[in-house]
Amino acid sequence: MTQFAHLSLHTEYSIEDSIIRIDDLAEETLKRGMDCIALTDRSNMFALWKFQKRMRSQGVKPIFGADMLVKNGGNDLDRLVLLAKDSSGWASLRELMTFAYTNSSDHGSITLDCLISHHDGLIVLSGGAQGPLCRPLIEGDPSAAEEMAQKLKSAFNDRFYMEISRTGRSLEEAYLTKAISFADAFHIPIVATNDVRFLDRDDYAVHETRYCIANKQRVGDGSHAATYSENQFLRSAQEMVELFADLPDAVENACEIARRCTVEVKPDRYLPMYKTERSESPDELLDRYSVDGLKSVLDRHDKSQKEYANREIYENRLEKELSIIKSMDFAGYFLIVMDFVQWAKQQGIPVGPGRGSGSASLVAYVLGITEIDPIEHDLMFERLLNPERVSLPDFDIDFCKDRRGEV
Repeated sequence: MTQFAHLSLHTEYSIEDSIIRIDDLAEETLKRGMDCIALTDRSNMFALWKFQKRMRSQGVKPIFGADMLVKNGGNDLDRLVLLAKDSSGWASLRELMTFAYTNSSDHGSITLDCLISHHDGLIVLSGGAQGPLCRPLIEGDPSAAEEMAQKLKSAFNDRFYMEISRTGRSLEEAYLTKAISFADAFHIPIVATNDVRFLDRDDYAVHETRYCIANKQRVGDGSHAATYSENQFLRSAQEMVELFADLPDAVENACEIARRCTVEVKPDRYLPMYKTERSESPDELLDRYSVDGLKSVLDRHDKSQKEYANREIYENRLEKELSIIKSMDFAGYFLIVMDFVQWAKQQGIPVGPGRGSGSASLVAYVLGITEIDPIEHDLMFERLLNPERVSLPDFDIDFCKDRRGEV
């Protein structure tokens, strides 16, 4: 184990908040004397698969987490860093992320009660100068800080750490002095982080440019400097040891947390399970919906007296497609896509007739996902799914830009 592990780091998947590319991060982590590192993007885990694959290929231990915003009464949003200690922590992290995206108007915040109710297997860092303990400590309200600390300690016990940084940002030094005394008084271990946003100090200017473009600010007007500092780069293990030479416990605890966090995320399912009140399996549902859908399509052909290939051709094509879809375990995928396309149409939201490889599927046509008859236009289903080249099918679906968000 190395002398230090970064436990607070955002990648480019935090959009304007970081410019770190995962491919570069893997190599630089080793070069800078570390063999483990945490991914803690802001309220998302979009980088997880790429992060795990790239880090493991380089011999770096990946630690999974998230930098979450927590509602602390009123409209205040405080920051807490959550790390998955084990498989139960990984499950808790998923539950919290789902809550943030389904119960929060700002897509990314959770409540303290929600965090406490999903505490299993999670290690929590206090968020430093942006966390819920900073404001009461700086404003001289120790009772409020104590109340918050007790709540977190009661829920997380020895999995709660007081986070400290030395990046030169506003309130940081004032908070650091008070945080150390507070942590000592209430027996909360301290841990050092660097709240990393870019790889090298020289990248600060590039980060500022990206930030200003995203926030419609002018480079150099001070708006960026109010939030970030040039010190938020990927410091080497030795640099962090020297930076916190007066607080060696903070560095040692970072390594200890890295040792405690061991999670391997296995890609056992790519998609959520399509659930129904019926007892049928997704395969059985897809069969029934497809057969009923084909009957409706052919009945419409009969009524319009439109010339088309005979029923047997359609029935054989449907049977063939269903067999491939089910053998590749993609019945749920088709049902999920069918579900949200049908919902959009029921709500009067314009949906495109079909585009790309998805329009080559008769199953998609009879389910109402597309409006293009692949047999009439001689389209090959193998463009969408091919048993000899296993990959996730890709439906290109166009929704009206004005109401796409509802879908």
